Amino acid sequence: MINKIYVISLIAISILSISTGSITAQTQSNTITVSDATDDVVYINENTNETVSRPNLDISEVKCIQNGREVELQLKIANGAIQNNPLFLYTFILITTHDEYWIYFYDEDTNGEVDKNEWFIEGSQETNIAVNDYSGIGGKTLTVSFDLPNRFEKCISVAGITSETATGGSMGYGDYAPEDFLTGEKLLEPDAGGPYTGKAGESITFSGSIAGDAAKYTWLWQYDENRAMLEGQNPTHVFNIPGNYSGTLYVYDSEGNYGMDDFVLTINASTTGGGTGTGGSSFSGSGLIMFIVLLAVIVIAGVAVIIYIIRR
Repeated sequence: MINKIYVISLIAISILSISTGSITAQTQSNTITVSDATDDVVYINENTNETVSRPNLDISEVKCIQNGREVELQLKIANGAIQNNPLFLYTFILITTHDEYWIYFYDEDTNGEVDKNEWFIEGSQETNIAVNDYSGIGGKTLTVSFDLPNRFEKCISVAGITSETATGGSMGYGDYAPEDFLTGEKLLEPDAGGPYTGKAGESITFSGSIAGDAAKYTWLWQYDENRAMLEGQNPTHVFNIPGNYSGTLYVYDSEGNYGMDDFVLTINASTTGGGTGTGGSSFSGSGLIMFIVLLAVIVIAGVAVIIYIIRR
């Protein structure tokens, strides 16, 4: 009986793997590390932005580690300890291929205790994002992890902000890393080229460009409502289904520099009888039918084998 169960399990797993293999999302993994100079905390008052020594606000590094949908963010300070105090606010800014997220930590209820309710994650499109875990309160590295809403999403830049409200007023101390994040100097200006045109079943080559050393950057082309992607500066792809496509080219490095540019693509019907329909690029019409027939045969055969084994 145990042998029968073992064989049935193997067959079921094989069928499931075959039937779902064509729609498996590409696993995202990425690490971005942004270093920041120390002793650059600013005291903000009515007359000047004076640089002062404030070790427990002084950011030395911000990091984003992505593994699939899960993201871990780290903010390191130069000295002192991460505070759980209503006067202190710690903020991450995460840029992805789908959204911009602001992640905050501060002692909202002022009871001195730490819990997940004191973390706030807001995206321009998604707001119901829960914290998986956090650590570092009282230490030098504040860490928080959560799941991105979209399985095709990829992190491309990260920044950190610390601030302390001065007693009795709204002015106080602050630091942000990298220093040029909020000034826009981290933004790159890639060119996605196009508009691109082609025929169903024929190769289309994208052509991206950027000033400087293009090889130092990661190139990611997303299309089909950001559900499909190509990698490389000049990738080639075959679109089997005619239609109008639009997408975005993302260019970024491991230090938080990033930029984007939109592109459009028109795929016309092949004169040799290519696929029909709109959207997608996996199969032509006849190819899709053949895939469905083959999948049905495999499933039926697998079920028949399972029934035969059970009745023996």
